Amino acid sequence: MKTNTITHLSFLIIFLFSGSTQAQPTATPATNYTWQSQGCLNYSDGPYFTGGASGDNSVDCSPSSCGGGCATSCGGNDTSFGWNIQCATTPTTTLGTPGANFLMSQVFGDLGTADNGLVGLAVPCNPGVGGTATGANWPSATSETRRLTLTNWNNLFPDSDVSNGATSGTVWLPKSAKLNFRDDGVGDGTGAGADELRFTVIGGDGGGTSSWEITATYDLKITVSGAYGALADGTKINESIVQQLTNTPDAGAGNNYYLTDNNLHSAGCGSFQSSVNSWYFPGGTNTASFGTGYTECIDVLASLAEDGSTFTVDFESNQNLSLARTGSCDGGGSDGRATMGPGLGGKVELLVEYEVWTIINTLPVELSSFDAAQRSNTVELNWTTLSETNSAYFLVERSEDGKIWTTISTEILTGEDSQIKKDYFYIDNNPNSKNYYRLKQVDVDGRYSYSDIEEVSLKKSPLVVAPNPTQDKIRIDGAGQWSFYQIINRKGQVVLSGNENEENLSELPNGV
Repeated sequence: MKTNTITHLSFLIIFLFSGSTQAQPTATPATNYTWQSQGCLNYSDGPYFTGGASGDNSVDCSPSSCGGGCATSCGGNDTSFGWNIQCATTPTTTLGTPGANFLMSQVFGDLGTADNGLVGLAVPCNPGVGGTATGANWPSATSETRRLTLTNWNNLFPDSDVSNGATSGTVWLPKSAKLNFRDDGVGDGTGAGADELRFTVIGGDGGGTSSWEITATYDLKITVSGAYGALADGTKINESIVQQLTNTPDAGAGNNYYLTDNNLHSAGCGSFQSSVNSWYFPGGTNTASFGTGYTECIDVLASLAEDGSTFTVDFESNQNLSLARTGSCDGGGSDGRATMGPGLGGKVELLVEYEVWTIINTLPVELSSFDAAQRSNTVELNWTTLSETNSAYFLVERSEDGKIWTTISTEILTGEDSQIKKDYFYIDNNPNSKNYYRLKQVDVDGRYSYSDIEEVSLKKSPLVVAPNPTQDKIRIDGAGQWSFYQIINRKGQVVLSGNENEENLSELPNGV
């Protein structure tokens, strides 16, 4: 038997049903918080295929041929419709009574009991099974339904789990959902068809001819369980192949079943038309199969189940074969038999794209504290952030009156988002007697915000002169907080004045 195939007579139909795409989660976060998209992710289940090869026990389902690890899921030899369930990740289920692996329509004649060694159509004698008695031959019509089971996307963070006023939360929002029926070529896609369409002349004498009409019909119906069924159900293929055969010669003289082709038949089996004339296909003698592939991409977003449940997809094909003598017989007295092997395939996947949303603080920096305090003759500033989003830098600003501000330092940030606590500090070595401090936080896109204002009035400490006595230089600590100072001798005379932190006394007379 040749491999049953679903051939390249493919067409493309895409039905897109409108579904609503929610822009962002419905809950309204707390003040100074908002939803931020973290990008999109994808979920898929499948593609799963109902089966690929004909009823041939030689199909190799070893792990190496399957790509590894699938030998245990190849399924048994299913001869219905002449197909095996080969190397499928999820073996298909055949519903009801399996369909016939071959169809036959016969006009007159009786071939009697079939050869028990029949393997496909490369047979010693009979291109069929049984005689003309009821139940002895292949049927002329058959039907089969094959089922695949898919798993829905499981939404771990549904929109309904986050309430208004929240300061944190994650939501997965579905952006698109498609049930995709694929036609990936012969023997690996969705479609219906047949091969082994063969007409054989049986007997006939006088060298006359006869005319015949072979009609092969096939369809494909898809049924999906649950909410998707309203979108996907229906008959997708309904085709008819008609072959007209005219002036077909008789097989042999005297209505005796003489052997005519030793390469095809064994001796003693009778007379059949020679094999060079016994094959008739719709596309010519070299076209061994026919069929229609099917592709459909259905938008199921509006009906999307988000609970990880399962649903089923059924592929059903009904096939029929008929043979009739047509026109007048030009002296022909032959009988005839037509046979074909029906084929069915289904391939489907569920594809879901979803967007991940999280709640973030809308302020570039979440500042938890900002303090300024005098340290000796300096002012130390400390601040802490709990989170930073798109932050570029801090400006430390100072003012003497709280109106006119001057930048005294720039603290560059990494620009990376952070949700951890960070501490910062700055030392103002030249403060005024009265100081106002604030932070200006600048975002990477130029937005900015200000901290609260901290006030520091310096308390003046007494001058400290050291060393004393000395022969040359003295250090005057605290000079910077005074306008100037004077050094007076014992007589009350000013011998030196200034505002520097250090003075040279080597030129003064001894004893001062």
